[in-house]
Amino acid sequence: MKKFSSIIIPLLAGSLAVSAQEKSSSAPLLQNTAERNRITTEGRMPAFADWDANPKMHPVPPQYNNEHALYILESEKRDFKFEGTGVTMYSTIHRIIKVLDRLGIEEFNQVVVPFRMNESRVDSVKARTILPDGTTRELKYEMLLGGSGGFFFALDGLEKNAEVEIVIKYKALSDYFGSIRYQYGVPILNAYFELNYPKEMTFNTKGYHGFPSGEEKTVGGHKQVKIYQADIPALQDQPSSFYDLYAMRIEYGLDHMTGRGGFNKGEPYTWDYLAHHNYQEFYTLKESEKNTTAKFLSTLGLIGGETEEQKIKKIEDGIKTNIVQYWELSGKEAENIDSIVMKKSASAHGMVKLFAACLKMAGVQHELGVTSNRTEHQMDAKFVNWAPLDYYVFYFPKHGGYLAPDEPYFRYPEVPAFMVNNKGVFCKTNPETEFTVGREVTEAEAIIRTIEPKSAAYTQINTKAWVALDNEFDATVDYKRTYSGYSAPELRKELAIATPEAKKKIILNEALIAKNPEMLVKYSVSNEAFSAVYNNKPLEIDATVKSNHLVEKAGDNYLLKIGSLIGSQDNFYTKQERILPIDIKYPHTLNFTITIKIPEGYKLLNTDALRIHEEHNDRNTGNTTAYFKSDYRIDGRTLVVTATESYPVLHYSVSEYPSFKRVVNAVADFNKVVVLMEPEKQKPGKKAKPHTAKAITAAAVTKKK
Repeated sequence: MKKFSSIIIPLLAGSLAVSAQEKSSSAPLLQNTAERNRITTEGRMPAFADWDANPKMHPVPPQYNNEHALYILESEKRDFKFEGTGVTMYSTIHRIIKVLDRLGIEEFNQVVVPFRMNESRVDSVKARTILPDGTTRELKYEMLLGGSGGFFFALDGLEKNAEVEIVIKYKALSDYFGSIRYQYGVPILNAYFELNYPKEMTFNTKGYHGFPSGEEKTVGGHKQVKIYQADIPALQDQPSSFYDLYAMRIEYGLDHMTGRGGFNKGEPYTWDYLAHHNYQEFYTLKESEKNTTAKFLSTLGLIGGETEEQKIKKIEDGIKTNIVQYWELSGKEAENIDSIVMKKSASAHGMVKLFAACLKMAGVQHELGVTSNRTEHQMDAKFVNWAPLDYYVFYFPKHGGYLAPDEPYFRYPEVPAFMVNNKGVFCKTNPETEFTVGREVTEAEAIIRTIEPKSAAYTQINTKAWVALDNEFDATVDYKRTYSGYSAPELRKELAIATPEAKKKIILNEALIAKNPEMLVKYSVSNEAFSAVYNNKPLEIDATVKSNHLVEKAGDNYLLKIGSLIGSQDNFYTKQERILPIDIKYPHTLNFTITIKIPEGYKLLNTDALRIHEEHNDRNTGNTTAYFKSDYRIDGRTLVVTATESYPVLHYSVSEYPSFKRVVNAVADFNKVVVLMEPEKQKPGKKAKPHTAKAITAAAVTKKK
């Protein structure tokens, strides 16, 4: 079934292209879009007024008759203007959606317009429904208070073949860079992007995944880029993929600016320029800030003689323990080290500045970098666009480790998974020259560095389960799960911000066989605290679960659902064509050890079903890049089952999918494995059926397929 969501229209001038639709559909994708691309001239471009006083219904091309909804128009126009001493960006978003059936109506029956008060100002919002008989209903809106704020529209009275039209005008302080997505879960008939700006400015544009790039032209005393694209197919979401990476989008960036407002005096906006800008912003300190930093370092126990890694850990732990980060803080005070240390609070930028000052004055060799969220955008080193680079990270050349300064729930050397395997723009600094980087001495040099992830062996989730069966064959399962590497901070964060009730739900999810809270007898969490000063121990969860579903009676025999002890598993048993690559959050390995005491008077049949081995190998190198392997042994009356699932690499092409999916499906198959427990001595007249468990297991797998 196709899924969309309510219409969400972002109003962040320089932000990444945003989900206007939930991302799924069953329409064709990228392979055939190249020949569909065309940039039309003014004469061939469809005319769409901002708001037609007498709107007419738009016909639906026959090839889209089976869609639930259709974008007639997806348009955004951005105008840059000199105002006062700066540049303001004015934007107009114009969107027309036709709903074609009940599902389309249900999914497009509201409009949400979020925005941030300190970044943009909405000048006007208009929305209406146009019914098939020509009746129009203009909609009122109400301001949403709290959070980031926004507008909300409830689109009542929609019917089949009706249209929804929205026109929003807003303005924002310009940051000269942007990325706008033009592909969603339903097709777009007409996509339009326009950029207007003074003749003193020069922009570059680049389209991705089949969306056209633009060409700068001079029109009536100003410059302009216009791009039109017809018939953009729907892009479906698929499991284990980062959808936003592969959707059509347009990116733009200021190349240079001369004359009025050109604070860089015509110099090009390059990666080197960004590195120098970051250096000036975060390493320029007043004398009072230097003194405050020195005193702060002394309170952290830095007395000299520490190794560089000890310094890194003490600085990080000291800042993240003593300084509270407030995302809503802004202004110079939130970035002034004197104020930060005194008030023990800072903005995200303030945290970065305090880290830079402490590392600098402690003599720690490091590089400050900035990167994007890999699940949404991978940095293109060949096209300068600063907009998606929202996340700061420090790199330590001597150790190869990374630190995320404004992520309070992560500790060196782990950083959020969305950073790894992505490129970042780093500025090299050198304590031996007192970090003197300036234009009068030398130009700042940008280093485009890939944030390499740790190996799959570094991040492990190890699960041990001990199963005891009572006289009624009800099971008590004692789980011990340990989390190391990238897996630990994410779970620590969940636990840290959770209410007691929410925390129990998290534990319930980690106690793999537990289906409801009543099954969870007790639990405990160890090494939950965030600290890198002392040797970080793996996060541990111990849980005891009672289950009367692990064993089922089948005549005189019992069916032991051993595979269910690893928890429910995703699978790729689908006939749907794979069109998106496979993406993994981070390299990782999962290990399972299951120990079961075999009840007296019973023996096990069909244990060979516990032996599964599938692997995916790189066709060029022959290296194993994904695998699942399970085995067992019987020691007396004890059954011990082991299984390992590992994903050493983060990206698999579509061509690798047939081999890769066998690994994923092998794990799902193991989850369905059932072993038969048969009485060692049969009652008179009874005959065992050793094939029963095998038949049940095969049936379960077939059903899953």
